Amino acid sequence: MTTLSTPVSRTFANAAPATGASSPVALALVGLGAIGQAAATVARQRTGLAIMAAVDADPAKQGSDVGTLVDDKAWGIPIAGGIADLPAATPAAPLVAVHTTGSFLEDVAPQILALIAKGLHVVSSTEELSYPWLKHPDVAREIDAAARRQGVAVVGVGVNPGFAMDALPATLSGVAQDVRFARVVRVVDTSRRRLNLQRKTGSGMTVAEFQQQIEAGRMGHIGLAESCALLAAALGWRVDRVVDEISPIVADHPLRSSHMEVPTGRVAGLHQVASGRVGERTVVELDLTMALGGVDDVDEVHLEGTPSLDLVVTGGLPGDLATVAALLNAVPAIVKVAPGLHTVLDLPLPHLYR
Repeated sequence: MTTLSTPVSRTFANAAPATGASSPVALALVGLGAIGQAAATVARQRTGLAIMAAVDADPAKQGSDVGTLVDDKAWGIPIAGGIADLPAATPAAPLVAVHTTGSFLEDVAPQILALIAKGLHVVSSTEELSYPWLKHPDVAREIDAAARRQGVAVVGVGVNPGFAMDALPATLSGVAQDVRFARVVRVVDTSRRRLNLQRKTGSGMTVAEFQQQIEAGRMGHIGLAESCALLAAALGWRVDRVVDEISPIVADHPLRSSHMEVPTGRVAGLHQVASGRVGERTVVELDLTMALGGVDDVDEVHLEGTPSLDLVVTGGLPGDLATVAALLNAVPAIVKVAPGLHTVLDLPLPHLYR
C-alpha cells in the first residue's frame, strides 16, 4: 500500500457540554498507610477532589497533619484517631470515604458500617469487598441494608481485584457475541512493590510457615476468588463453586529487594489459580504469579468465544499506582449510583477523573 504524502486536513469544533463536576467531591481519607498516603498525594493534585478530613488508627500519626505526613508541608487537615471523630456528612463535610485499612472484610466491616452511619459513601480497597457474597454473604447483606437505609453507596475497587482480572476482561467481552471460557493471567514482580505486598505473598518465609498461613486462611492473594466469581457473573454464569489453589514459589538462588533479602530455599512468592466451575465445567480461570524477582510483569486476557479475543498488557498494570487511580476514579461514580452495596461492574465504565 502507498500512503499519500500530503494528508487532507479537516477541523471540527466541539459543541459538547463540558464534563466533570461543577464543584469538587469532598473526601475523608480512612487509613493512611502506603496506599492511603499515595491516594492523598494524588487527590490533592486533582481539581475535582477535595480532602476534608482524615483518620488513622496509628497513635503516632494522630494529631499530625496529612500534608506533613506525605510531603512535609502542612495542608491544614489534621489526622483524627477514629471514624467517630469524623463529622456527619453535610454539603460542607466529607461526602466520600476513601477507605484503605485492610484486606479481610470481617476485620473492616465495623469501620464500613460506622462510615455508612455517618452518611458517607464508601470507596474501599478491601479486597474481599469486591465481591463479598462469595465468602461473607451475611456481612454483605448487612452492609447493603445499612447503606440503603442511609441513602449511600459502597464499593470495593482496586487493580486486582477490581480491574485487571475482572473488570478488564468483562469490558473486553463487550465486543463478543458469546464467551465459552475466560482465562486471565497476571504476573507481578513484587521486588518493585511495597514491603507489605512482599510479606502478603510470603516472601522470606520457610515453606512450612507459608503452608501454615495458607491453612489459616491468612496467606495468598486476597481477592482472587472474588475476582473469579465477579467475572463469571459478568459473563452470565452463576458458578457453583470457586476452587482457589495456592503454591509457594521457592527461591533457587538468593534474591533481594529494597526491603528484604530472601535466601535460597525460602519462599520468593506464590502461584495461585482460581477456577470458577459450573457443574464439572470450568468457565473462568484466573492464573496469578507474584514473586520477588525472576518473572516478567504482564497481564493477559484470553476469551474463547465468538469471536475469540486476546489482550496483552506488556509490562503489566503497575499495582500500587493503578490501585490508587482505581480508588480515586471511582469517587465521582459512587455518588451517582443507587444506594446500597455494589461491585465495580455496577459503576459506569472506568475512566480517568480529574
